[in-house]
Amino acid sequence: MFRAFAFTVLFTALTLSQGHRDDYLRFPDPGNIPRYNQRPCGPRVCGKSGHCYRSFESICDFNDYNLKMIFSGQELFELTEPI
Repeated sequence: MFRAFAFTVLFTALTLSQGHRDDYLRFPDPGNIPRYNQRPCGPRVCGKSGHCYRSFESICDFNDYNLKMIFSGQELFELTEPI
């Protein structure tokens, strides 16, 4: 008897809740997010080390990467003109 009552209540609650999907907050649709850099650090930059060229999202990312290179004891990147 309890199972029938629980099933009826659960089924009714799930059925009635289907019509209110727009009332709840949810994550934004990833298709609406722009793909360009919105950070205040500026446009993309290029850097080169003794071995390779690399593109960075902004000067902030470039500086963060160089900081990691300093702590790992590797060669730093220098700013260059975009390729």
